[in-house]
Amino acid sequence: GAHDATRSAADSLPAYRRHERRLRRGLVRGGFVERARELAVIGEQLLDHVTDFVRLEVLCGLGMCGFVLGELAGALDAIGEFKQLVSELPPSLTWAGPDYAQFVEIHVRTELGDLAGARRVLDDAVADVGRSSMGFLPISGARCLLRAGEFDDAIAWLDPLVELAELIQLITNARPMQATTARAALGLGDGERAEREARVLEETLAGTNTFVELDLIETISRVELHTGQREAAVARLRAAVGAARVVDNPIMEASLLGALVEAGGAVHAVDRLEELSQVIEGELIGLKLAHARALVDDQDLEAVAARYEQLGFVGTAAMVRSQA
Repeated sequence: GAHDATRSAADSLPAYRRHERRLRRGLVRGGFVERARELAVIGEQLLDHVTDFVRLEVLCGLGMCGFVLGELAGALDAIGEFKQLVSELPPSLTWAGPDYAQFVEIHVRTELGDLAGARRVLDDAVADVGRSSMGFLPISGARCLLRAGEFDDAIAWLDPLVELAELIQLITNARPMQATTARAALGLGDGERAEREARVLEETLAGTNTFVELDLIETISRVELHTGQREAAVARLRAAVGAARVVDNPIMEASLLGALVEAGGAVHAVDRLEELSQVIEGELIGLKLAHARALVDDQDLEAVAARYEQLGFVGTAAMVRSQA
C-alpha cells in the first residue's frame, strides 16, 4: 500500500508542477478558483509521500492556492509549515523558493489586515537577500511599503530594478514594478511621473498575463482618477472587475472593486463586495465593504478611515477621509 501511494505520488508530481507553474505565473485564462482547488487536492495527497525537498515545494504551492481561494488562514498554515521545515533542513536540502513563500505570506497577511506582520516578513526577507533580488520580493515588498505610506522608499527600491528588468527584457517583472512606482508617485503628489508611467503601462497591456494585465489596469485607472477622468476610470475598472470575475480570480476582483469604490463607483461595487466577503477571509475585504456601504448610504466615513489607520494602512485611511 505504501509502495502504491509512493508510485502514485511520483506519477502525480509532474502534473502538479506543471499546473502550479501556470497558476503562479497567471497563465491560466479562466477558472482560477477551480484550478487552485484541484491543485490543492493534489498537493494534499502528495504531502505524505514525497521527500522533504519536494514537500517544501508542495507546501509553498498550497500557500499560493489558499491565497487564490481566499482561504487565508489555511494559506498561512501552509507557509508556516514551510518555514518550520526550512529551519529543520540543512541549507543544501532547502528548496529554492523562500522568496516566493515570503511573497505569498506578505500578501496573505496584508489581506488579513495584518500589515505589521507583513512588514516583519518583509524586513526578514530583505535581511536575508537584500534589495537587489529580481524575484517576487520587490513587488510584494514595495506594495507593502505603499500600504504603509512609505512612497519614497518604494520608489528608491524599485527604480534600479525596473531599469535592470528593461535592460534584460523581463517585461513581466518591469511592468508590475512600474505600476507600483506610479502609485507611489501619486502618493507623493507627483502626477507628472505617474502619468508618464501609466502611458508605458497602457502601451504594453496586451503583452502581459492575466494577473499583470488586471494589476496594470487598476494602476492606469488610479492615474486617470488623479487627472480628473473619473468617468473613464470608473468605466475601465468596471470592465476589469468583469474580466476578473470571468477568469474567477476573487482576490484580484476584490482589489479592483476596492479601487472602484475609491474612484467613486461604490454603487457598482457594494453588492459584489458583499458576496466576496463570504468567500475571502480577513479584515481587508470587510473594510472594503464597509467603505462601499458608507458611501452608498451617505454615512460617516471616519470609522472606516480610523480602522484602516489603526491597522497601518495610512495611505488608504487618507484616501477614505478625502471622500468625506
